[in-house]
Amino acid sequence: MFRLILFGIGALIIALATIICYPLYRIIRKINRKKGDWFALHFVQTGFALFVFMCGVKVTYKGLENLPKDGEAVLFASNHRSLFDAILTYRAFKGLTGNLSKKELKSYPIIGWWIGSIYGVLLDRHDRRQGMECILKCIDYINNGISILAYPEGTRSHVEGELLMFHKGTFKIAKQPLCPVVPVAVSGTGDIFDDHRPYIKARKAIVEFCPPIDTASLTQEELGELHNTVRNTIQERLNVNTPEVM
Repeated sequence: MFRLILFGIGALIIALATIICYPLYRIIRKINRKKGDWFALHFVQTGFALFVFMCGVKVTYKGLENLPKDGEAVLFASNHRSLFDAILTYRAFKGLTGNLSKKELKSYPIIGWWIGSIYGVLLDRHDRRQGMECILKCIDYINNGISILAYPEGTRSHVEGELLMFHKGTFKIAKQPLCPVVPVAVSGTGDIFDDHRPYIKARKAIVEFCPPIDTASLTQEELGELHNTVRNTIQERLNVNTPEVM
């Protein structure tokens, strides 16, 4: 209960900061779009850092050398256990990165505003046509140097260290044009919140950025199996990292 109260305090602080910072972001972006984008990214990362601190989460980052260099856009493909996955992962990003998320997030005040400001793409999982429009929007962002974080499982896994099947459609983002895919293995986030809602527990977590997969060097057959290649890579790292956070 103590951590839940601290989480609520953090949410209140971010809400109050948003009252000032969101209009400021809109003004900055009208004057200079690039500076506005960076302002939004740093605000979101600062907010996430506050949540991590309030919840007492001890996070270890591995493979930071595999993050894209300046001006390079990639598809980050991550496993999904908890709402804390994005909170922990986004803190490590050095460049502009959008997030392929479920459309329901748009209805949440404050969250919906900032998701749009950091190039969030909101997906209706029950509308195939709208889903393709989201894929095309992600491709457009990558063409403009903005990376995308996506969760190919499509929903959260309920067992720590185990993956659901990956949807092939997610990886269309990396094929038109061909861009690197960085598998992301997140361990330990389920035990922070999702496994015992509504309570929050101070836990250890690991976020590992695996070596990027150069899609340009793959054959057509290998591209067709890209979803399984990424899944196998993440599962291998979960097998190593999960025991460290249990």
